Order: sequence, then C-alpha cells, then structure tokens
Amino acid sequence: PYPLCALAVSDERPEATKAERSTSEDELYKWFIQRSRANLNIVFCMSPIGKLFQNSVRMYPSLVNCTTIKWFSEWPATALREVAAQFLSEISFDEPSHTESLATVFTRAHTSVSATASKMALEVKRFTYVTPTSYLALVTGYREMLKNKRKRDFNECQHIDFGVEQD
Repeated sequence: PYPLCALAVSDERPEATKAERSTSEDELYKWFIQRSRANLNIVFCMSPIGKLFQNSVRMYPSLVNCTTIKWFSEWPATALREVAAQFLSEISFDEPSHTESLATVFTRAHTSVSATASKMALEVKRFTYVTPTSYLALVTGYREMLKNKRKRDFNECQHIDFGVEQD
C-alpha cells in the first residue's frame, strides 16, 4: 500500500476484525479501497455558462458520462420573497410594511426579468442567465446603496445644522 493510505488502512483493522476479515496489510488495503469506492461521494459544482464548461466537457467527457448531474431549478416566488424579507429585516424603515413591499418588488423584478430572458432565448436565440446569485446581488446591492444614501444624507444634515448654528 501507499504510505499516505497507511493511516487509513490501520484504522480499518478493528472494522476488519469485527467483520471477520483477514487483517494482513494487503487485505486491509483492498478492503479500504473497496469501502472507499462504495462510500465516496464527490460534489463538483460548475456553472454551465461560458466556454469553461464547454471546454471541460470536451476535454473530460466522463464529467457528463460517469456522473449524476443535478440542474438546479429556479427559486419559487415565495422563496424569493422570504430571502429578500430576511435581508431587508436588518434595515429600519418608518413603516414595517415597507420591508414586505420591497421584498415583493424585488420578487416581481426578478421573476419578470427571468421570464423576459426565457422569451428572448426563444425568439432571438440570445441567452441571458438570471440566477439566484443575481437576485442576491440585487437585494444586497439595494441594502448597501440605502445604507450609503442614509449616511450621506445624515452627513449633509449635520453640515446644514452646523452652518445654521454658526450664523
């Protein structure tokens, strides 16, 4: 056996004894490999967008032929709304209903852009990918923009107050 596997193989000795298998080094190594093949799962994530995916599939066809591919579907509108509401819950608004209203606006924007992208793919044969990551970028971008605008407004109010106090 290889030196790197020696520790893993030695850990198999009690299991092999329980299973009434031979505890010789070669047998332990074979049993370790057999159990590893049976129990090893690898998660390999790759975006299907762009040339990298196409080139990888061409160079390594077993990525498609010898694997289980899980294509993730779009998030339902309720999930989009809940995610937006959770992200926006950290912001204080004058009216508590603003959080839900904004979450609904973000959800409608994302679903309409996604529908338009699908329509564009059918009619113009141009693919635009609208992903959950782009939705999260929309919500976090709004949150950051609002924080920056509030900070700027606060600073401007302080400048005005300071100027009025000096006069």
